[in-house]
Amino acid sequence: MSQLSPFSNAVNVRSAAVTDAQGDNAYPLIELGQTVPLYFQFDLIQEDREWLKYTLVHADWEGRLCSVDRSEYTRGFVEQEIQDMEFGYNTTTNYIHYQLSFPNDFMSPTQSGRYWLVIFKNDNWEDAVNQVIAYPLFVVQPQMNLMAKMEKASGENVFSHEILHVEAYPNHNNFADIPRDIRIQAFQNLDLKSSSKSLTPSVTFIQPQQWTFLDPNSTGFAGGNEWRMIDTRQIISPGLHINYTLPNQDLPEVFVQVDESNAKGHYGWDDTNGRCHFGTTLKESKALNADYLMTHFEYRSRAFTDGVLALELCTAPGIKEMILCSYDNDKKAYVVAVPMKQGVINYRYRWIGDHSADEELRYTEGNFAATRNDYHLFLYQRDPLYQMDKIIGYYFFVEK
Repeated sequence: MSQLSPFSNAVNVRSAAVTDAQGDNAYPLIELGQTVPLYFQFDLIQEDREWLKYTLVHADWEGRLCSVDRSEYTRGFVEQEIQDMEFGYNTTTNYIHYQLSFPNDFMSPTQSGRYWLVIFKNDNWEDAVNQVIAYPLFVVQPQMNLMAKMEKASGENVFSHEILHVEAYPNHNNFADIPRDIRIQAFQNLDLKSSSKSLTPSVTFIQPQQWTFLDPNSTGFAGGNEWRMIDTRQIISPGLHINYTLPNQDLPEVFVQVDESNAKGHYGWDDTNGRCHFGTTLKESKALNADYLMTHFEYRSRAFTDGVLALELCTAPGIKEMILCSYDNDKKAYVVAVPMKQGVINYRYRWIGDHSADEELRYTEGNFAATRNDYHLFLYQRDPLYQMDKIIGYYFFVEK
């Protein structure tokens, strides 16, 4: 499990997801005062239940922890126990499924901004040994309107990147020091790391009630970054892009079609940006009837010596599962087998080496015109009273 956070992950935590009440994937964003909850879910691969707690921790716009006391931004209890848990039912893999609805009657935020919803055990959430998983959470209180669009990059990046152009409308709000206290942060798709190219834009005044945010030093966002897809909800017969299955008693096995180097990863339809939908085709319980399957991947390519190839699954915003592949000289391919929960799963191969400083997938998946990119924009203001970065503007748009 890999995530861009100041917290540790338990070694046995898997299949993290953020959903709405219908079980569909959701972005971890709520408005201040919202009562309709989001559902933060994960599995612990073990036989016995653990009593887990959660707490809300405020962060600055970069996700770094603030020193403000939790009671300053939390309504209700600052810590609370997770009550909703169930054991995997009729599965070959023993696991406990946890689900936390937030906000709830016991805890909710009183200030806007960027947070971490930290799941932990025992009594000390700050001890890395007790930390299980931390979900990013954005709490917005819109006071300013935002508009954004994408423009083609220039130079050598004109066919592969796009530049973000943002306008903000202050609506007669007064700010003491705009260049210091106001900034915009943009995220592409579900990857919180993909904001690094647009974190500190410069501000130019076109007219008093319209600000333009530009980042002249940025190459922009990659326009594509395709994901591949498999469907393992039904293993009695092979699913989408599955060669064959073996219903072993210990752990059912699934063999994914061989992936070719530089092949068109999205197989002819719009990219889904790494969203994973866990669950079987059975109606009783999407989470608990889903089993863990030993899933075999094979990526046909020549061997490289300047890095490592990893299989990457993006299960929730800011949270990934990454598994290193090994090279099979007989098959002339990279291979990996990993226990993976049933569902519709997007995956891709990421080459991590010296040839690509920003870790783009130019040597594996590539960029294609049919890719759909989601962009979430947050406008932050530094609050001098609480010494917090508050989110006073939000904008979402889709770009192909």
